Amino acid sequence: MGRRPPPRKPSFLQILVKDFSKKLLVPSKFVRLHRGTLARKCILRPSGTQDSWPVKTKQINNLLYFKKGWEKFAQHHSLGFGDLLVFRYAQDCEFYVDMFDKSCCCQEKESNPKTAALEAAEDFMASSEFPTFNKIMQSTYVGVHGYMPLKPDFAKMHLKDGRREVKIEVSGKTWTVRVRKVRSSYRFSTGWTHLATELALKVDDACVFELVDAEDYTLKLSIFSSTS
Repeated sequence: MGRRPPPRKPSFLQILVKDFSKKLLVPSKFVRLHRGTLARKCILRPSGTQDSWPVKTKQINNLLYFKKGWEKFAQHHSLGFGDLLVFRYAQDCEFYVDMFDKSCCCQEKESNPKTAALEAAEDFMASSEFPTFNKIMQSTYVGVHGYMPLKPDFAKMHLKDGRREVKIEVSGKTWTVRVRKVRSSYRFSTGWTHLATELALKVDDACVFELVDAEDYTLKLSIFSSTS
């Protein structure tokens, strides 16, 4: 049997017209479908780079726009009238952005080890028989006082009992990690920094969590290095 393709990410595209340099519309249908996970602060990650651009959303006349931070993003990438952008939603208000000029050619870019790690993680998830979610490590996840937010859809489906601790298993070793609820979201807190330090997790590593035992809530962690 052939390998199943990795699940497609929710996405939308925009052709840059009118006043795109100051703000960019997020399509209303996309907002309706993902209202539960969209927040005021977003991260834009241009595909093929290791850059991350913080951008805030703003409601204007009942429409949602990328606003504060968007102008700097557009200027830095020399975006012009008629360019086409594809936004692929990675949850937690992170978007990977593919940029095409008027000739329909993608911008030149260097290979990105993070992208390779993410692709390997997505291939792994596609073949897993367990409920899964993946996270790209950021500085706040691997720092001295680190924490790591869970994917909202995964948390809503599998943390309904208000669970406050999980077991995370890597290569036969198990860590106990506290789960903390912050408003409507969940994050790994106490115990996570110790795990991240022992495993030498790095920014841009891709981590896949599989719920291998739902009864005592054991997650198996597989790490796809950004430098391999």
